[in-house]
Amino acid sequence: MIALLWGFFRVLHNGIEIPKLRVASIEMRGFYLSLDKKLILRLDSLNLTPLLDSPASQESSDLSEILGWIKNTKLLLGYFQEIHLKEVILGENQGSLLFRGERYELSLPDLYASITLDEQKGHVLAQIQEILYKPYKARFIGKADYGVLKNHLTLEGMLSIDSAIHLNVRGESDFKRLHLEGESLPFDSLRFLKDVVEIENPNIRAWLYDNIHSPGMELASFSFDSELNEKAILESIEKRLKARLEIASPEVTFHPDLPPLHGRGVSVIYDERGVSFELYEPSFEGFSLEGSQVGLRDIWGEKPWLDLLIKTEAVLDERIHKVLKAYKIKLPLHQKDSTTLAKLKLEVDLNDYETEAIGYFETKKSNFSLNRLDFYAQEASVKLVNSLIEILPSRIKIGNFLDSELAFSIDTRQELIEGKAHILDFSIGDRGEILRIKGIEIPFSADYKSAEIPLRLPTLETRLVFGERLHRIQAQNLALLYPYSRLLQEESIRAGWVNLETKDFERFSLQASLQGLSYPLAERDGTPVESLEIEGQTSPSSTQISSLDGRLRLEILDKAKLFLRDYDIPLIEESNPKESESKKSETEITGENLHLIYKGKRILSNRLKATLKGKENISATLSYKNGTLKANLQNKRLKIEARHFNDEFVNTFFNKEIASGGRFDLIGEYGGGVFKGKSFIWDTTLKNLNTLQNVIALIDSIPSLLIFKAPGFSAEGYAIKQGEAEIGINDRYAVVERFLLHGTSIDSEGSGVIELESSQIEFQTRFKTLKSLGTIVSNIPLLGYIIMGEDGSLSTEVTLTGTLDKPIAQTNLAQDTLKAPLNILERLIKTPLRLFGE
Repeated sequence: MIALLWGFFRVLHNGIEIPKLRVASIEMRGFYLSLDKKLILRLDSLNLTPLLDSPASQESSDLSEILGWIKNTKLLLGYFQEIHLKEVILGENQGSLLFRGERYELSLPDLYASITLDEQKGHVLAQIQEILYKPYKARFIGKADYGVLKNHLTLEGMLSIDSAIHLNVRGESDFKRLHLEGESLPFDSLRFLKDVVEIENPNIRAWLYDNIHSPGMELASFSFDSELNEKAILESIEKRLKARLEIASPEVTFHPDLPPLHGRGVSVIYDERGVSFELYEPSFEGFSLEGSQVGLRDIWGEKPWLDLLIKTEAVLDERIHKVLKAYKIKLPLHQKDSTTLAKLKLEVDLNDYETEAIGYFETKKSNFSLNRLDFYAQEASVKLVNSLIEILPSRIKIGNFLDSELAFSIDTRQELIEGKAHILDFSIGDRGEILRIKGIEIPFSADYKSAEIPLRLPTLETRLVFGERLHRIQAQNLALLYPYSRLLQEESIRAGWVNLETKDFERFSLQASLQGLSYPLAERDGTPVESLEIEGQTSPSSTQISSLDGRLRLEILDKAKLFLRDYDIPLIEESNPKESESKKSETEITGENLHLIYKGKRILSNRLKATLKGKENISATLSYKNGTLKANLQNKRLKIEARHFNDEFVNTFFNKEIASGGRFDLIGEYGGGVFKGKSFIWDTTLKNLNTLQNVIALIDSIPSLLIFKAPGFSAEGYAIKQGEAEIGINDRYAVVERFLLHGTSIDSEGSGVIELESSQIEFQTRFKTLKSLGTIVSNIPLLGYIIMGEDGSLSTEVTLTGTLDKPIAQTNLAQDTLKAPLNILERLIKTPLRLFGE
């Protein structure tokens, strides 16, 4: 037996060489086994491919089982001085293995390892000269300490990947759990991870590898804990890995359509939530984003998203809108000055960039524009939820015409606006003359689908259209605006519609249909003018308005100028006239073919010109053909001078033909409720007067009065060469203090009273006749005086009573005839005295 063993050791010492050897399905070539101090095994080729098809190879082993197998292998290797497998074939993979003393060297197509092992007092110490994983160009150099008794492994060393990053790695394991931690030396890019970590989502890849640029990065720390099985380690990398990457002076691109963000630094934190970015002194296009946060969530899942919190205080201008537009957020508000405190949270689906957005914006004393609408925000708060923008109750001013507290919402998808306005002051026109609304709440709506923004006020049936250069106000029912318009109230415009156009809400052009008017204007048939179609312009310094038919024009500059044509104008006495806002304001009225209507009487005019300074200082000139009337009202006293008016003017005034031909004058003054004046007539025939006709009828009925029948005093009329009357009129009576008419054949004079309310009259009139006979006789000295008397005529008195419509005439001509001989005798006796004097 000893000899047999000696022979076996002798053979091993000399070496056993077998060119080709097969053990089961494993094939070996160039087999050489010898014995020195320990066994030496060399193989030119070892083909392990058949093992891939064995059932055992299909079973997965956890890492602890693999480590146990390695420990058992270590015990087996204790019998070998050297093992050199020049070629190991495993399927399509080939490699080599060298074990020599304490040194292990493994070479595979993708992996190379060189390790030296040393056992000291229950510890196996490993010096790792190099472990190289070729696909990732990852190289590890370090050491390990395995405590046999405690079954505990510690590890530390340097891991380099493509020479782009160098990691200090420390780890420990009890072969049940594994803990790794470490940090890196500075590096400049994360692109090396492209070949290490496979990420399918292109947007995630861009974020990790392309969106961050920096002159220097450093992995400040990383760590993870895992159970010792392959699946648990992979899950730990995704869920339990914690890492903190410090990036100096970064440029971070949030979106491919946006310029990069800059900052002093960024801390990139990877943990179970995903990737978070802590920004230090970040800025975007010149404004600070301090306090903003960025996060990548569920980066290994099917629906990764970008969690973005933007905080800034900046002007809400194109820079902010560029960010919102990139994430498909429409915010139609543009800020022109001041700043807005903005807080915007975005959740961006990194598959399709669909965005969920929640934002808050606050500002004070800022000018904004909503498309073409400019407004001023004393203070404003805005809430944004995806496509819905809610303006919380905010103090808003639009131009110099609207001050309100608005609360409204903007649907950016439908491009619609709806809300309510508590009107503090809504003023259009100089000092709100056109429209002034205060202290009410008005619902409104609008859309901004086009360049113009139509703002609708349904309760007022009004539409405001804000355009690029021109704005329009369209009020369809002026009755709803009447309570808020001093202009409508002063002009008694209670119905109709108006369209205003303006560029600056100070100067307006207008078109309007005014209904339900109560102006002192009427058509020729007496129909009141209750509607007008007008157009014009108005500004703080001037106003020009005209009717579409050209019959009315109004111009207001330093004074008001009103032109009227072809109207009837009723003259109305105001018992308690309201004073105008300025007693010194001046109005000039010019008229053509106007008829003035006073207490049912028509006053004709071809031309009228009047100047009003308040309601107690009026001067006017009216002309009709050759006639002119001048009137002046001052200090509550009205002076009138009318001259050269014809019979047409007079007949029209009395609404009947009372005169034929002639000229008529009137001079007088009205004050204290009383008019006093004188009237004059020339060369006319008075006709169709009830009083005159009653006198003629009286003459016809009494034969003794036929002496008064004359061509100039008959049923055809009373021919007057010249006449005058002194009259006085108050609210109860018209008094003719004296009238004197010189007719062609009969003169008359007298006085009387008319009670205006009842038309009762009482007149005493003296008629004188036989003027032609008196003229002949008077040419005979003394005879004319003796027969005809002092005035050379025969006279009688007529008393008129009754009413103007039904006068009663009475005369005493018969009594005067009986007294005639006595009168002749009296004048005969007085003749010597007349001849020689008393």
